[in-house]
Amino acid sequence: MSLFGKQEAKKAEHKVKAEAKAKPEAKAKHEVKVEAKAKAEPKVKNTAPINKGTKTNSAGKIDLAPHYNVVLSPVITEKATNGSQYNQVTFRVHRQSTKPQIRMAIEALFNVKVTAVNTHNRMGKTKRVKGRKGFRQDVKFAIVTLKEGNTIDVTTGL
Repeated sequence: MSLFGKQEAKKAEHKVKAEAKAKPEAKAKHEVKVEAKAKAEPKVKNTAPINKGTKTNSAGKIDLAPHYNVVLSPVITEKATNGSQYNQVTFRVHRQSTKPQIRMAIEALFNVKVTAVNTHNRMGKTKRVKGRKGFRQDVKFAIVTLKEGNTIDVTTGL
């Protein structure tokens, strides 16, 4: 843009400002349009795709399908069974599930009260078999502490 073009643009800006001062109605209309645009574009939070809340089916019972997507399986190892002394149960859970989602799923599936949820992400190891490189899967575990008097029998499964 040449020097004369910049000067012409500045003159046009000043002209628009002068018109806005002369006509307060035009300025008010412009402000209303700006406010309308701001109201028309609501901000949406990103929510996890799993378990958006407790839903009921046509019979009025709680729909457990989203909860089965969160809790994958119980963990039955020596370390996990030692947690039963402290009223804790360990589960494999979906990698993207959050602590509140895990709490809701356990309470809905097993009809127990949960006092705490601790999560642990185990990253998969690199393994070699016959000279070929492979990877174990990444896994997320949830150690769920239950309220006194509540128990879960993990041998029955989900």
